[in-house]
Amino acid sequence: MHNFTPMRPICRWQGQVHERAEGRVSLHTSRDRIADIVARAQREHPYEVPDVSARPIIDGNPDYLAWITKDAKATSG
Repeated sequence: MHNFTPMRPICRWQGQVHERAEGRVSLHTSRDRIADIVARAQREHPYEVPDVSARPIIDGNPDYLAWITKDAKATSG
């Protein structure tokens, strides 16, 4: 886990508008671990439909991208 950012989302759920303080978490991992993360969020998060989404990294600092790849391989075993 790399950061925890407080936020106050406003959304519509089951016909009602909801607004409450939440935390936002950003995880950097490999694509093959996403299903496990979704399953854990569904099991442990208090929301009926927890927000878990993935975004591709298409470019960036080569040293940082190499570190992500190395770290993902080290923690996936």
